[in-house]
Amino acid sequence: MSIELMDEHERGERVRRWLHDNGSALLGGVGIGLLAFFGWQWHQGGQLQAKHDAAMQYEAVRKAVESDQTETVAEIAKGLNDKFPGSPYVALAQLQMAQLKSDAGDFDAALAALEAARAATDEVLLKDLTALRMARIKHAQGALDEALALLSGLDKSYSGLAGELRGDILRAQGKPIEAVEAYQDALTHLQEGLPARGLVELKLADLGASAPLES
Repeated sequence: MSIELMDEHERGERVRRWLHDNGSALLGGVGIGLLAFFGWQWHQGGQLQAKHDAAMQYEAVRKAVESDQTETVAEIAKGLNDKFPGSPYVALAQLQMAQLKSDAGDFDAALAALEAARAATDEVLLKDLTALRMARIKHAQGALDEALALLSGLDKSYSGLAGELRGDILRAQGKPIEAVEAYQDALTHLQEGLPARGLVELKLADLGASAPLES
């Protein structure tokens, strides 16, 4: 099983801009792109050996995830946090843990891992990613008001995805008009050809609405 830190639905405006500028085309997921981006930033200062060691520890996390070794992932992730505070690999490892727990249906543990990821980084892009994923879990749990609150705090890093999820939540709350508005707003931030865009268009059609006309 191949696990990516971010699936193709999570390519927000800022991520897409960075990938475009760097000539990357990772249609199946941009976890590698994020890893390269934040890893490169972190490698600009400090001790090279420590950064190399942190990168190797994260690679061990990735391999453990692929083998579905949850206990090993948790152990290595804790070691990363203890030995390399401030490293982007700490947050990325917690995101991996959250994905494992979410896939297993343990949403409380997934939320705890996402909280740990958000606390481990000052990077707005990563903080917003954790908030988006937390909102998805809250939505799945039926905690709709909490999910909306998490989305309201995003820094526009994932406007399209946040808009789609906001629409889903509003629809679940019995607010179809507000849901249509959220879906239409989401489409203004999603590129043509993305699977996420087609899905939002289907959701609009199901509500008897259509995509907004381009100006």
